[in-house]
Amino acid sequence: MINKILNNENYKNKIVPIGLFLAIELMFLLAFNLGDLGVAYRLIAFLLALVLLPTYLKQLNEDIGKGFIFVFLPLVIYLLSMAFSPVFISHPDNLLSPTISLLNRGFFTLLMSFVGAISFLLLGYFVSRTNILSKINFIFLIYGGVAILLFVSLAATLMNYGFFHRLIYADKVNYFEGQAYLVINQANLLQGFNIVTVDYHVLISLALVTMTPLFAFVFYTEINTSYKLLLAAIGAVGLFTIIFLVDFKALLFLVPAAMLALMLKFNIHKMKHFKVVLLSGLGLGVLLIFIGVLAALEVGFVETMLNSNYFIHRVFYNGYTVRYMGIIKEAFDPNYLFGNPYNYSYANVLIFPSGNIILDTIKETGIVGAISFVALIVFAVKIAVNYINNGQDGLVTKYMVTAFLLTLFTRYMLRYAFNQLSFTESYWQFNYFPFVESKEFAISLFLIGYMYIAKPQAKVEKSESEELASEK
Repeated sequence: MINKILNNENYKNKIVPIGLFLAIELMFLLAFNLGDLGVAYRLIAFLLALVLLPTYLKQLNEDIGKGFIFVFLPLVIYLLSMAFSPVFISHPDNLLSPTISLLNRGFFTLLMSFVGAISFLLLGYFVSRTNILSKINFIFLIYGGVAILLFVSLAATLMNYGFFHRLIYADKVNYFEGQAYLVINQANLLQGFNIVTVDYHVLISLALVTMTPLFAFVFYTEINTSYKLLLAAIGAVGLFTIIFLVDFKALLFLVPAAMLALMLKFNIHKMKHFKVVLLSGLGLGVLLIFIGVLAALEVGFVETMLNSNYFIHRVFYNGYTVRYMGIIKEAFDPNYLFGNPYNYSYANVLIFPSGNIILDTIKETGIVGAISFVALIVFAVKIAVNYINNGQDGLVTKYMVTAFLLTLFTRYMLRYAFNQLSFTESYWQFNYFPFVESKEFAISLFLIGYMYIAKPQAKVEKSESEELASEK
């Protein structure tokens, strides 16, 4: 059956190229969030993956045996944990309360989240294995979609609130249904075909992603003028958003992307002691997390140690970590192994949402789903390292693909807006935006699939410099 499809001239010469082109267009529309059609985009991704699968099935089977299974397996377990979590499913009585985080997702929505996530991963894998499409243009389309979304949202914010409103109206409030809301926390976002009022952090997160191309603009000279102008335009949208929303502290989230750009430019990752320094840093991070987990579980000698020094105490016990510790402590409760929809206070602070995608995942899917999610991140890092070392793409494409993921992860480890709409007292019952359903998660899976390389490619494809030169 598959051989019959592959030998069909119309399939090879028309359907496959059109399918790949539509996959790239889908990523642009998803990044732009046109129509806010998340479920529809996942359905389209599934259909496109189904159409393209026969062409790449043989290679996919080989790569699964060589290691791609370690991406599929944690992703599937994570998605299954989501599908059966008490947080996502509909309660028989459809409980509605601000203290209960029930997403009330129906069967079809959960099914589309499941198959959609796998489909986006496969589409990225398929796109990376074709010479029909430009490898650099697709990443520009993704960044461009995010930039257009941000540009429209920033324009709406400036029209409704004015320039520097977070500075000018720092102590002002507006009212909705008799409830006062701080203006300093608000901005406007294009959501579908509507302009909605959201937490300004939503726009800042988009701005940080669009600013990462500026480092390519500064450090990489091999790119031609037209592409440099695109890099500058995309980055400028993010920069002006940061300026007009007056959140310069957020620029700290760009430090990892800047370090990545320098690393690729000067081949720092190939230096003798780079791996030792990196592993030492990771080891220190794991140790600190382990100590934090023990503190959350209220292990006596750890609490005594942390309380013995003011600086250490402030590091482990603050506004962020008090939520973290509450969720971690709950995660080891046998009653909540697959997620807990009930919210409560820990040290007089509501623990959910935490602002951290991993800890929110613990709350949403329990320890099982969270371990799978972390495993997916670990294998994604391994794939990214292999892509940087062995991928055939040029520096600009490598940087823009990996910087998108790095900036997103860095930001969402501290500032993921689970409740995005500003007027939460009125909208709490549908003001839930879990990461697994976000466009950022879908794009991330697409890029992970794109980066995957089973082994160094023997065939040398047309280099990026040649590609860029041909388009001058």
